[in-house]
Amino acid sequence: MDYDKVKKAILQAYELVPEAYRQKFRKYRKADTQTYVEFAYQKERHFDRWCASKKVSTFDTLRQLMLVEEFKRCVNDDIKTHLEENKADNLKEVANLADQYALTHKFSKVGQTQNKGQFSRPNKKYGNSSGTTGQMY
Repeated sequence: MDYDKVKKAILQAYELVPEAYRQKFRKYRKADTQTYVEFAYQKERHFDRWCASKKVSTFDTLRQLMLVEEFKRCVNDDIKTHLEENKADNLKEVANLADQYALTHKFSKVGQTQNKGQFSRPNKKYGNSSGTTGQMY
């Protein structure tokens, strides 16, 4: 058996998922016993592994990676989990998924609230174009 093939198979078996690499990069802190050069080297390795696991090879893919991560950091946990489960990797797709999730879960929460005896009436205006009341539009 070819050594390179065996090595590649072993490394792939122990390879982490992109989220694990992202967390390692973000959470890695300098140890008291490390020099700043050693810390910078390790930080860079964690970043490179994260980028490699996400197949980042151009500035645009790196840009999207950073924008998507920042977007996820700014939304609530339910939406963040939904986005991570759907593995979207560009900002436009992530934003659309977040809107879809928020819209569908907004309606289900209204239904749950009404089932508990708390009524939520939509704010609708009555009237027509002439200003008289009596018709909904």
